[in-house]
Amino acid sequence: MQPHQRPVRILVCDDSVALRNLMARVIEPEPDMVLSATAANGREALTEIRRARPDLLLLDLEMPVLDGIRTLQELRKFDRHLPVIVFSGQGQDVGRATLEALAAGAHDYVEKPTAGRSLRESISGVREELVPRIRALTARTRGVRAGVTSSMTRTTSGLTRPVSGPPITALAIGSSTGGPQALMQIFTELGSDVPVPVFVAQHMRARFTGVLANRLCELSGLAGGEARDGAPVRAGQLYVAPGDRHMTVRRGRVTLDSGPPVHNCRPAVDPLFFSAAKEYGSGLLAVVLTGMGRDGGPGSVAVRGAGGTVFAQDRESSVVYGMPRAVVEAGAASRVVPLSGVAAAIRARLSAGVTAAAV
Repeated sequence: MQPHQRPVRILVCDDSVALRNLMARVIEPEPDMVLSATAANGREALTEIRRARPDLLLLDLEMPVLDGIRTLQELRKFDRHLPVIVFSGQGQDVGRATLEALAAGAHDYVEKPTAGRSLRESISGVREELVPRIRALTARTRGVRAGVTSSMTRTTSGLTRPVSGPPITALAIGSSTGGPQALMQIFTELGSDVPVPVFVAQHMRARFTGVLANRLCELSGLAGGEARDGAPVRAGQLYVAPGDRHMTVRRGRVTLDSGPPVHNCRPAVDPLFFSAAKEYGSGLLAVVLTGMGRDGGPGSVAVRGAGGTVFAQDRESSVVYGMPRAVVEAGAASRVVPLSGVAAAIRARLSAGVTAAAV
């Protein structure tokens, strides 16, 4: 915590007393965080948000009186920016419910402790998942990175010009925290008229990636979904990396593997980008969206080195400006684009390649 900066104030909303107590055990030892209030249901949480003005909300999805989804819907009517992390349970439909929460305005999710774990194991597991997310999500809203804003603005200047070049033959997208919402917006606007294969690597667990893949297909009209090992690559088809598997492409087929995590992630963006750069060379368009860490940075350098094009989401529209920042700092961004313009930029680059090829 920086000198003279108050701790991050956290509101925990869950109908389980045991989970509220667990969250207190996770948060209290952190010097830059404080549990400012608790709530047993969404109605209480909305009242506490207005009263206590927390910096972040930890929100359960299944609660009496007002559940998590409806709480998010009500919250976003009067506060569009409060960071929200939802608790994901263990039920059969948890993936769909979590994705619905992300679509409704949550920024990220953490899984509740599994049954049978000791209290110490539960606290350690939740802390490992939760604390970095809290710090990442509250950094921008609390101005922690204010000191880097001017330098990053200078770094990105001149990168917003239109990009043309060789015909695009494949599109690869990488994302992490805030990625599901960004992907849903992009694929809604992108539509089904995409004349190249589309690969997506989103940092997400196995029981969520299939749901995300299906939702992206529904929103865009693209065929495909969660990728299968050995699947042939076809134009106009979507391939989403399954949770806990790296996805690469080689000789016209998708390969999935359970190799070591890259940047502590599996799936990771870099394996996809490195392989796609070799496969498609100057025909690859890579897009790096919001997310923690530096995954996608080295891969983007490889894409540019192969003659490909790289778009990075801008700082202002990123939930967490980590992965796009890594691309910009590496000098690998062909263009820096706000989320609202990513789909249009992709379509323009696809069209520019076709036009260039026809001339």
